[in-house]
Amino acid sequence: MKTITIHQNKGGVGKTTITKAIVETLAELGKKILVLDLDGQATITDNFNIDSSESYSKHWLKRANKENRENYLHQVLLQTIEPTSNPNIFVIAGGRDLYNETDIIKSQVASEKILALNLALFEQVNNSFDYLFIDLNPAWDIYVLNAYLASDSIIQVMDRSESAIKGFLKNWDDWNEKAEAYEIQNNMNGVILNRIKSDKLSKQMLLAAQKIELIEKIKFTTFIPENTNIEKSTITGGKSVVDIKTFDNWKPTKGLIKFLEEENLKAIEGNPFKNLVNEMIKKGVL
Repeated sequence: MKTITIHQNKGGVGKTTITKAIVETLAELGKKILVLDLDGQATITDNFNIDSSESYSKHWLKRANKENRENYLHQVLLQTIEPTSNPNIFVIAGGRDLYNETDIIKSQVASEKILALNLALFEQVNNSFDYLFIDLNPAWDIYVLNAYLASDSIIQVMDRSESAIKGFLKNWDDWNEKAEAYEIQNNMNGVILNRIKSDKLSKQMLLAAQKIELIEKIKFTTFIPENTNIEKSTITGGKSVVDIKTFDNWKPTKGLIKFLEEENLKAIEGNPFKNLVNEMIKKGVL
């Protein structure tokens, strides 16, 4: 099971939409996916029509003593996994009560590594999932640190703003410092440019992504366009973005095409989420 964290350095529907679309695209390809919601807002839980009145994900950040570990796995952790309407997608629900557990979680020994420990235990008895996707809140906290330490790949979502660029660079520096302290490799290996259209801010974002070496090195060529149908799909719980057939015929506007050509950039036509998943697989991120 490959563990993927998709994180955004500021709030918005973009990160959740992208996570859900990637998961659904992989499910269409026959992959079996588990989604762990570590965001107290529980947006992705709600979007998969799972009850978010109680957080079940909090149990994955608690440590059972050595003698009770196997019982905890079977009696608690395995019971938190809920099916969705898609037979290939399962969810461990987030909930509004998640952050009531913060002090309890932080009080445990090596609290930042408990998720990784529980996932390793889980994989010993269940190796049927191809991917685990972790959905997070924007802030740096014990939940984010657990997810980062448990992940094979960390992917950042970056909207078209100067603050988003600065936020990503700060997030990189913070994590790079922690990764060095833990003597592990920095596993932040992807940036998704989000809400791109033919406006000045989008063009500045594309140019900045090209000129800042760190972003240029790990960003995906496939970007996510600004599209009201994408947000409606998330906000209203409507048709999945991968099921909106008009996306299969998507192509950039004439103004954006002209700008991209002038800057020796390109946009791949067709469903941007399917294109993104194909690129991520090709680059070994998925």
